[in-house]
Amino acid sequence: MTGERSGDAWLWDLRRRPRNPRATLVLLPHAGGSAQGYGEWAHWFPEDVRIVAAQYPGRGPRYGETPATRIEQLAQPLAEVLREIDGPLHIFGHSLGAHLGFEVCWRLKLLGRSAAAFYPSAAAAPHTLRPGRRHPGELDDATVLAQLRERGGLPDDVLGHPELLDMVIEACRTDMAVTYHYRYGPMRRLLDCPLLAFGGRSDVAVPAELVERWPELSTGPNEVHLLSGGHFYVHDHMPLVTAALRSWLGPRIPPGLPHRHRPDQHGQALRAPSVPRLTTSGAPTMPDDMVTLPIELAIGKPPIIPVPDLPDVVAATEWLTVHKRELRAQLLRHGHLLIRGLPITDADAFAALRDVLVDERAAYKEKATPRSNYGSDIFSSTDLPAAQPIHLHNENSYTLDFPGLLIFACIAAPSAGGATTVADVREVLQALPADLVQKFRATGWLLTRNYYRAAGLPWTTSFGTENREDVEAYCANQLIGCIWTGEDGLRTVQRRSAVVTHPVTGDEVWFNHAAFWSRWSLEEEVRDVLELTFGADGIPFDTAHGDGATLGEEEIRAINAAYAAASRRERWQPGDLMLVDNILSAHGRETFSGSRKILVAMGEPVLLADCSPTVEPAAAAATASH
Repeated sequence: MTGERSGDAWLWDLRRRPRNPRATLVLLPHAGGSAQGYGEWAHWFPEDVRIVAAQYPGRGPRYGETPATRIEQLAQPLAEVLREIDGPLHIFGHSLGAHLGFEVCWRLKLLGRSAAAFYPSAAAAPHTLRPGRRHPGELDDATVLAQLRERGGLPDDVLGHPELLDMVIEACRTDMAVTYHYRYGPMRRLLDCPLLAFGGRSDVAVPAELVERWPELSTGPNEVHLLSGGHFYVHDHMPLVTAALRSWLGPRIPPGLPHRHRPDQHGQALRAPSVPRLTTSGAPTMPDDMVTLPIELAIGKPPIIPVPDLPDVVAATEWLTVHKRELRAQLLRHGHLLIRGLPITDADAFAALRDVLVDERAAYKEKATPRSNYGSDIFSSTDLPAAQPIHLHNENSYTLDFPGLLIFACIAAPSAGGATTVADVREVLQALPADLVQKFRATGWLLTRNYYRAAGLPWTTSFGTENREDVEAYCANQLIGCIWTGEDGLRTVQRRSAVVTHPVTGDEVWFNHAAFWSRWSLEEEVRDVLELTFGADGIPFDTAHGDGATLGEEEIRAINAAYAAASRRERWQPGDLMLVDNILSAHGRETFSGSRKILVAMGEPVLLADCSPTVEPAAAAATASH
């Protein structure tokens, strides 16, 4: 760690102190930790933010001092030291550091020097703590060591150094005494600063529901961000955590945050802003400081970001370039964004804006619906009739790689209807019956397609070739079973995972076309005509469980109900640009009347293999329909 003493024994500057810092971020270590453990953090923040870590007595340069055994012995002197620092104070504490942070913030409030924001991490809200834990003095070394291993807080290189291991165990035991004696107290104490709490969803020491209680202790704006991982989830999510902190380190609190814990309409905590680059190759590029954009949040609508008056496409590309990183971070947070008021008048203007936002274009594979091609990988969103609704779905969920980002642009808005609906598929997964999810998680889903010249897209259009050998080679490479039928027909069957994990956020999502292409999502009259024409097992599209078991009408009804509950809509206006994270959000289309011209571009391809599928993709046996 490159750092220096701040001039006070309690604080350690993790890098050279800026001359006029716009804010100070204070980092409070976990039990057994020290200031040096935060050394990496300095690299994730802009240079005009001062980064300091607390050094507890008995640690690092203070090794010879008597360690604290009560939280008051840490909180009061720290509050008095921090009181003298000019500018906004942002306080982050992990585990023990979170409880210490609460006490420091409370004392700063009493001293007339409230913190600008408080960030508790991997700790139960203090008022939820209950007595009954064993005193750490009763725990032998093996028990302390086992707890450290269980929580994932013991570096592997420590195990090979017995003397160092003894020091770590003793430091943890001492700090565990602080935690053992800590009580919230009989008096209800509320902070008046904004609060952003973090936790690991798989933390065996701190259940997520206790992390979610933190907002009850603040009257300021607040959020809870639950990330994948255990007690030391931060090790795997440094970009997400630091990006969230950067977004709160500005001169004001991000707009749109209500003055209470704000779960979504299904009770799920809002996700943290993440790194802006949606990538599956290598570490994400570290963002610069984030300038908070105004964002309008309303139930039933996608988040809307209005833009200032921009006279032309050149000005619009400049604006998007400046704000690209925050837009991508907000996209990972919400799953979809509507940017309103851009000067988009034709496909060329849209392509110019697309090129700012997309680092790599993605192909449209195994085509299923008609689209118009405007060149430069710009297409109509769909050419299906206005009276035909399009159910919510994730683009190309049935392929082995798919676009991570979709961008829609409104050139002409219909007079009625026609919204591009969106739904956060994290919410959809949570809303589905547990037994149904478990079956899909175990078996995946099966897609059967029958290609005809007279119904739907012919195979020549879907595969972009008239050569049967090319189709067979593609299917073999992409794990798709295929068989030629009739005079010029084709039947394909493929198994795919129904549940995947977002490669950047770590969120598990519902990602498939199981309901979209089920016969039970068709209007009854349409289904009857198709079955009469092509036979019950010869309709153009149908789905099943991954093991071939029938996917019934009631199951499809439950899936469509979950989509409907998570659905959001906003009427198009010319100049609207909608960003959709294709893994976090499904999209669809309402019926409409009048002229509608919505264009789409796809980018940031993602491999299914990088999304932790619960079922390996496979080609299923394709047999001729009867």
